[in-house]
Amino acid sequence: MKKQLLIAAVAASMTSVAMADVSISGNYKATVTAQADAATTTVQDLDMKIVAKGTAGTATLVLDGGNGASDSFGTVTQLSMSTTILGLNAKMGDWKGTSGAHGLLNHSGLSTGKVELSTTVAGVSVAAATTSTNKNASVTLAGNVAGFDVKVQNATDSSRMISLSGDIAGVSVAMERTKQTGGTNTAYSISGSTSGLDITYAAAKINATAAGTNQADDNIFGNIEALKGGEKATALQIKTATAFGPATVKFAKVNGVKTNSVSVTNANVTYKYAKTTDAKAKLSAKVTFKF
Repeated sequence: MKKQLLIAAVAASMTSVAMADVSISGNYKATVTAQADAATTTVQDLDMKIVAKGTAGTATLVLDGGNGASDSFGTVTQLSMSTTILGLNAKMGDWKGTSGAHGLLNHSGLSTGKVELSTTVAGVSVAAATTSTNKNASVTLAGNVAGFDVKVQNATDSSRMISLSGDIAGVSVAMERTKQTGGTNTAYSISGSTSGLDITYAAAKINATAAGTNQADDNIFGNIEALKGGEKATALQIKTATAFGPATVKFAKVNGVKTNSVSVTNANVTYKYAKTTDAKAKLSAKVTFKF
């Protein structure tokens, strides 16, 4: 009942919004990949965000599009409204969130029928949210402790995600940790710069019994969604500036499978060469337009 009353209050506060400020932004990506003895593939993706600001709050609409049959261009994937209630920041609707703050173990997902209230208390950000599929409140805390940025998501649950980052003697460190069925998943990264090179080393160990507890997207390791039961991933990434554009060299190893890659970005096109153990090399070009 409390949730229904909260939704009604937010909806009522938004009915009188006079939309005076509308902004549109987004990006389009298209990637063409060629591999010996395989067909050339093209993958494209369009994300467009429309934000309307009024006197009582802000409405955000996200349009998504891609190649999948269930992901046609113009599909509304996120719709949310933000306002303030009794001095608290309030947000309701459907939007995507990410567990983990540093892209190591994080897992993205769409929450539907979500209501979130947030504020800052003594320098600590506090947020509580419920969704249409989970009536129990999920609490997120974020703040700075002894010079380190700390974020705890789903803080009251045993599977809470803890993210930590900071600098030690000029070296940046980051860590993510979450407890899953069967064990704890842990990952860390160490980054520094020297002689024009930005160097990052990262490692992860997945102790969860089942696969799928980690990021399916392309993070520093590559795709580690299938890891489980003590399997590991490591990556060494080196970035530098060249006459042609920013370049990245990466050596990744996921559960014993190595992938070495080199990429260079010139203007809005990224050219990439990648070679995975026991597989043909891949050449790709990704075009990105932002508006």
